[in-house]
Amino acid sequence: MERSLTNNHILNADRLTKAQFNKAFTDMMKSKGYTKATDDDAVVSYSLVFTKDRKWVTVTGEDINAAELAKSLSMQVLPVELVDSDFCGDQASQ
Repeated sequence: MERSLTNNHILNADRLTKAQFNKAFTDMMKSKGYTKATDDDAVVSYSLVFTKDRKWVTVTGEDINAAELAKSLSMQVLPVELVDSDFCGDQASQ
């Protein structure tokens, strides 16, 4: 087994609006070669979840590198990975 969930919690210190943050995230993804797609056509998808005061934004999705995310958005990022115990055992034996 492998990682089962990865979340990146981003400190939105400037309290960007949802639209401003979404644009910054979308621009970052476009610079990496990704494009917008419908749910039916998408291969990879991401979710952005904002706290009520917009101080924190949680980004969930596949293959998001927290260091790249922090650098691209110029924000602090706290990555959290939930792993299966088999994954931990597999890594220890390598």
